[in-house]
Amino acid sequence: MTLTRPSAVVTLDGQRLTSAEGAVARVRVHLGLGPAHDLVECFCWPSSKLKGATAGGTLTVALGGVGEEQDVFVGEVSDVRLAPDGVVIEGLAATIALSRSFVSQSFLDLSIADIVQQLADAAGVAVDDVSGDTVLSAYAVDDRRPVWGYINELAQLAGADVVTTVSGALKFAAPAASDGAGGVSGALAGAASLLLGGASNGLRFGANVIDWRAAARVVSEPASVAAYGSGSESGSEKWHWIRRDQDAVGSGRTRVAAAASTRDAASAIADTLAMRARRAARRTTVTVTGDATLRPGQVTQVSDLPGDAGGELRIVAAVHSLDGDSGFRTRLTLEASQ
Repeated sequence: MTLTRPSAVVTLDGQRLTSAEGAVARVRVHLGLGPAHDLVECFCWPSSKLKGATAGGTLTVALGGVGEEQDVFVGEVSDVRLAPDGVVIEGLAATIALSRSFVSQSFLDLSIADIVQQLADAAGVAVDDVSGDTVLSAYAVDDRRPVWGYINELAQLAGADVVTTVSGALKFAAPAASDGAGGVSGALAGAASLLLGGASNGLRFGANVIDWRAAARVVSEPASVAAYGSGSESGSEKWHWIRRDQDAVGSGRTRVAAAASTRDAASAIADTLAMRARRAARRTTVTVTGDATLRPGQVTQVSDLPGDAGGELRIVAAVHSLDGDSGFRTRLTLEASQ
């Protein structure tokens, strides 16, 4: 096994500095699934060449062994804090533009993927991939809240992951729509891995896993879903009328999905809510030797945790940290993959 010296590379407005050149004492990168934007904090010495950073500047952070650093964050400087003992530069991912975009628009008979694509385009945010087959008969967006809020609302309906890619682009990844038989077409077990990319290395206690916690949780029964105003069970090809008693899909408390006017759409939303509940029933946190390739949405193999079955788990959050005390470490929060 070859030991490497951990390093960070910070690129500020085109100026590339290693952690040594920039007098960077500590870096912490928070990556997760929406609605929070990815965040980076760089703690620098008072004499740092980065102390001239200004809010709005471009910021890229790479982590890894010296000469092998890989980008983990692309975004902009959101805050610069000066103190007698140093400078703290805080950055937010490029998706922050979606929280600053306000539009008023109605979408008719479009898939969730098409709606998300149009909202991102209007905000000028690059899109790496967007999926979501469920068609909404009507969906309205108004400027009382930002576009980012609507994208995350659509993610709840589609069962999608909202993540920022390593290049700073938006990825909205959802499983396939309902197959009409109460299931979801395609293999849900592999959906996250196929859409978001599997982690390159497995996680094994005694090898790269330093610390861990595992829990099985009791989760609330997912809500059943009723289409708004649907008076027919024949799908989207039939006329509908409003009726008092909604026929919901599922067995839990009823949620009326105003954006869904057919039983087909309600069934697809119910499937995604059930999938989220199954995943949330398991929650594991592990701390591993630093690995810049680990990102939210990936499915990875976890093994050899004493008393825990391990297996395929999905990363929902990753915190990459580099400092003089612990070196480069990555803390992951994982859930069941299906």
